[in-house]
Amino acid sequence: RCLSCGQCIEACPTGTLARVEEGYRVLLGGKLGRHPRLALAMPGRYTQDQVLAIVRDCIALYKARSRGGKRFAELLTEKDISG
Repeated sequence: RCLSCGQCIEACPTGTLARVEEGYRVLLGGKLGRHPRLALAMPGRYTQDQVLAIVRDCIALYKARSRGGKRFAELLTEKDISG
């Protein structure tokens, strides 16, 4: 039942568990509702500043592509995430 939160690393009394990668995972484009869709994961780990830059880019992408009230998840493609 791992949630990938990392709390077990801090709580491990023997030091058996260790961090492999530092930083934030970024998941984009998920949605709930009648037609749910899982978010797409961007490759790698990101610093706080990089995550803020990604959020700014996502807002700009939404403003440029949004027509007729479409949701962000409907506008985002795998190509947007991978490159």
